[in-house]
Amino acid sequence: MLDGLLQALCLPASWRQEHHLAHLARRPNGRGLHCRSAAFHLASADIIATHPAKEARMIHHRALVHAKAHVDANTVQIGAGTKVWQFASVTRGTVLGDDCSVSPHAMLDGSIYGDRVIISGGVMAGAGFKVGNDVFLGPNVVLCNDAWPAVDKDGYDDERLRSKEWFTVTIGNGATIGAGAVILPGNRIYPDAVVAAGAIVNRNVPSGMVFCRGGSIKPKPEDWRENRMRWVS
Repeated sequence: MLDGLLQALCLPASWRQEHHLAHLARRPNGRGLHCRSAAFHLASADIIATHPAKEARMIHHRALVHAKAHVDANTVQIGAGTKVWQFASVTRGTVLGDDCSVSPHAMLDGSIYGDRVIISGGVMAGAGFKVGNDVFLGPNVVLCNDAWPAVDKDGYDDERLRSKEWFTVTIGNGATIGAGAVILPGNRIYPDAVVAAGAIVNRNVPSGMVFCRGGSIKPKPEDWRENRMRWVS
């Protein structure tokens, strides 16, 4: 019965055999299935798998990766408590700190993210970005690493972008990037700055300031929490 369940999850037979899933036993608290090398938690209709112990150096054993997420376990680093949800893609050296959330359809391909970063659905971020702690990336945010994108790769330095030493965009601790914003290469978003939804950022945004959709920069209101919700009925 258990092997049938794992086959339904589309896990390869070699994976099941390697980790001796026949020795799985139910946890006393009834939360799911557990063994030394792998664990499965059943939550509603979704199934979330933690990674095998042999990958703990790259993917923390308390990181949760949905069975339908695409994660390059041989190259990425994922911290404790971070959740990668269904249909998200995390590849080619991406580094995620602790307690992050990667929403469905986000594409992360080689950049660095701190702790407690919220990466909303549809975020597109290749290599060459450094994101601090407690950053919010809204739905469909795009981080750009190429000022003149083209099919021809002459002048495009992918090796430097993936070095983790050179960055085309940096986002400081506590910053917020609104839905659909585009951050062009060569710009810094400083700590606690805000980028408005739909804005196209073409210059640095100082700490505590708001980059508006029209391109102006103004101070972040002190009472922003009181004005966070807007109702139509």
